[in-house]
Amino acid sequence: MTLYFVRHCTPEPPSARWSEPDRPLTQKGIEEARVVADYFARIGLGTPLIWSGTYRRARQTAEAIKREFPDSPIEFSPLIEPYLPVDALAGKLAEYSGASK
Repeated sequence: MTLYFVRHCTPEPPSARWSEPDRPLTQKGIEEARVVADYFARIGLGTPLIWSGTYRRARQTAEAIKREFPDSPIEFSPLIEPYLPVDALAGKLAEYSGASK
């Protein structure tokens, strides 16, 4: 199994306007996400599983990648959130790879 980790692209700065999980991508961030998606398409990823955290900016980044891969499944998981222990995430990755924990 090959993993590509993509951190969300450029979000709006913290402000009273949005809670931390709700901060969206900036226009620059949307364009960055398209560049990442285009790169993945050029290197021929096939039909990747797209797995994303649930924060708005992470979802927006994942959705931009999915537009290049319309047949790819996308999963939004709270296991990919800031400050969470990695044990559950490692277990989930093991499930996808067919490996044991």
